[in-house]
Amino acid sequence: MRISRTLNPIRTTAMIAALCAGAPIPATAASAQPELLKLDGDLAVHDPAIMKEGNTYYVFATGRAPGGVGIIPIRCSTDMRHWALCGSVFQKLPDWVAKEVPKARDAWAPDISFFNGKYHLYYALSSFGVNDSAIGLATNETLDPKSPKYQWADEGMVVRSRAGEDDFNAIDPNLAIESKDKLWLNWGSFWGGIKMKRIDPQTGKLSSKDTTLYSLASRPRGKPHQTPPVEGAIEAPFITRHGDYWYLFASFDFCCRGVRSDYNVVAGRSKKITGPYLDKSGEPMTEGGGTPVVAAVTPMWHGAGHEAVFRDGKTDYLLFHAYDPATGRPQLQISTMAWDDGWPRVAGSPPAGKLAPRPLYRDPPFDAPTDPVLCFNAEQKKWFMYYTARRATAVDAPGVTWIHGSNIGMAESSDGGATWTYRGIADIRYGKDTHPNDYTYWAPEVIWHNGTYHMFLSFVPGIFNDWNHPREIVHLTSKDGVKWDTAGPVDLKSDRVIDACVIQLPDGAWRMWYKDERKPKSLSYADSPDLFHWEAKGNAVTDRNGEGPKVIHWKGKYWLIADTWATGMRVWSSDDCLHWTPQDETLIGSHGDVVISGDRAWWFYFGGPQPLGPSNAGAAPQSAAPSGAPRPVPRRSTAINVMELSVVGGKLTAGDPDQPTFIDLKPVREAEN
Repeated sequence: MRISRTLNPIRTTAMIAALCAGAPIPATAASAQPELLKLDGDLAVHDPAIMKEGNTYYVFATGRAPGGVGIIPIRCSTDMRHWALCGSVFQKLPDWVAKEVPKARDAWAPDISFFNGKYHLYYALSSFGVNDSAIGLATNETLDPKSPKYQWADEGMVVRSRAGEDDFNAIDPNLAIESKDKLWLNWGSFWGGIKMKRIDPQTGKLSSKDTTLYSLASRPRGKPHQTPPVEGAIEAPFITRHGDYWYLFASFDFCCRGVRSDYNVVAGRSKKITGPYLDKSGEPMTEGGGTPVVAAVTPMWHGAGHEAVFRDGKTDYLLFHAYDPATGRPQLQISTMAWDDGWPRVAGSPPAGKLAPRPLYRDPPFDAPTDPVLCFNAEQKKWFMYYTARRATAVDAPGVTWIHGSNIGMAESSDGGATWTYRGIADIRYGKDTHPNDYTYWAPEVIWHNGTYHMFLSFVPGIFNDWNHPREIVHLTSKDGVKWDTAGPVDLKSDRVIDACVIQLPDGAWRMWYKDERKPKSLSYADSPDLFHWEAKGNAVTDRNGEGPKVIHWKGKYWLIADTWATGMRVWSSDDCLHWTPQDETLIGSHGDVVISGDRAWWFYFGGPQPLGPSNAGAAPQSAAPSGAPRPVPRRSTAINVMELSVVGGKLTAGDPDQPTFIDLKPVREAEN
């Protein structure tokens, strides 16, 4: 059976047996940040198809080899990164082509597969702008040009389309394998879109038993038989299986125009290989639907398309060609492919979600939001952000007085965390009976458990000019996340504690991390059976001082993030939530929150209002300092920003601040563990 393209594993006896039995390919673990491979060598590739035999990868492409010698050039690599020309399939077109498709000068869009003991190479024959086309087949026992068995055999024509007769174009073939007895050839370009027919596994030609022509995808057209076509721009289908679904990839819009190309890759999925294929929003691909996978234009390319999916071991790859934005020449691109909630994503293209602006949020009244924490409010169906509303507009406040006297600000988002609107301040009464006008609230921690919101708030009984005053962590509860009742102070055996972070442990108990300023190493922890009764346990880590701790469980480990001031946001990892190992890599920003949604995670942090990296072009700007308010001291102003996290090589890392961040917080409560 075939073991590339559609199913895409490396060639092994055990896997061949599984595929011949029709076993599904399991859903692979998603990587938060797919990698665009750094390629070199001969990369002048159009319409790539890939196969691995032994230790060598072979890429087949449209057209002729450099110098015009050889049709369907082949490039080889042993690592998928360094490529060299290593041959071609034909020296000249097969004799039957002159009769069937007399205008064809080259072979296009090859597709390589292995079944019935042979490699099967399907290819297209046509000329631009017409559907007088054909799909041919060549076979070989091996791809190794050094083998005595290496010889491409012409097997003749498989599919034909005729101008004025057929509402499809027989180019861009792709073979998909459902089982050892069910093989399918799909194809198409413009006209009526993507079509599919059953293939006889013994001959590699169309089945005589099942002659149904299936329509898989198309785009709207006003003039169905217009030649050359200017509507219905869809082509280059590729079908693969992932988990419980069949995925149809296709290329929208126009290729072959150099830097003016707007080719882009989309996908839909179906429980049945014959369809119907729907995109993420439920739109049928037969009605123009398609979830974006590869963007048409990025700083790295223009017109990316004619994709091929390939699995090597446990890693999925997407190959495609794209045009160099400077020269307009086509080049091979290869990216690892992640699966986000069952949908494919590659490097260099937007992940799921909306583009987050930079800065993400500024506090309209005081322009200095810090210490953000997020919690989904199911009653209002919105994400809430709570934060310390420092008073950057208190321009005459001496020393650190402006950092005191703060309330807890609130913002809300209805679009998955990309856009935030100021909501006001949290309704908190604690401490105001004795300090009605000179209280300070800092660093809220908010979680939801068993029908109640819990806030662990840092309280300072006054507004002070220095740091040398008492502070405590107080426990508040709420039924709506807006109005807060007092449960009481948390007894941590110290009068100088701030910055609580709380998670639930696997046994159902709770653990809090906080800063105890009475200790030489201030990062401490406490345990509770019920969120109301706490026992201080001692130091959390002893290798560094710090504050603003945040602990999460993600990707099989616990992660502790804390602000160690001059050395940045340090990160530790643990298997048991007790013994912590530091990593050298740091996160940017100060005192923040991590939100895990699906298999992705985002780091929300505060910093200067001018974030690292460029602004996210295209994202709506967030609220700036209010007009008419006192002009804030520039060095005091802060803003909330966000970056996506990933685990790479066992290290927790953030994205590149020079790259856009896409955010997609699901409308569900977080698991607090």
